Amino acid sequence: IGGAFFLLSSLGRNTINLKEMYEVSVQGVDGYGSAYLTMNEDAIAEWLCDQAGLKVEDVDLYELLSPRIFFSNYSFSGGMDYESYTKEIFGKSMSKKQVEKIVSDLANKAEVLLNLDYELTPDTDLKNGDTVKISFSYDEQDAKDAGFRFKNTEWKYEVKDLTAVASIDLSNAITI
Repeated sequence: IGGAFFLLSSLGRNTINLKEMYEVSVQGVDGYGSAYLTMNEDAIAEWLCDQAGLKVEDVDLYELLSPRIFFSNYSFSGGMDYESYTKEIFGKSMSKKQVEKIVSDLANKAEVLLNLDYELTPDTDLKNGDTVKISFSYDEQDAKDAGFRFKNTEWKYEVKDLTAVASIDLSNAITI
């Protein structure tokens, strides 16, 4: 029973639920709305921290969510004070090997996340009640190599709360 629980919990830990990581929003007026997809940075930060064994409240999220900035700002050359650096960025002191492994793992995971493609169909001229299909595509081998998989790569979103367009009868509104 314990082994089954461990297996199930570790499988869930390595799964990204795209429906939780991305949010659909619709802007405009009824009949002329446009759909957009935005990243839920808090959910992604929590997932990345979990993957690295870190507490989200102890981590500089800007550094964690910006691996390219991370690599350009920091050098792992000799003389670096790893203890202070890791305490500041990761919330705990770690060795050079631990840092390099975390950075490498997070960079691989972030690269797969950055290379996700998505499509919203339809995405324009939307009215209340319409259904938008969200579809993600990605390189499955890259995700597997990074050590995780995606869940909910397709789902549907119902358009609602678009403001109705008011119509004006100009013949009654104008007096000549």
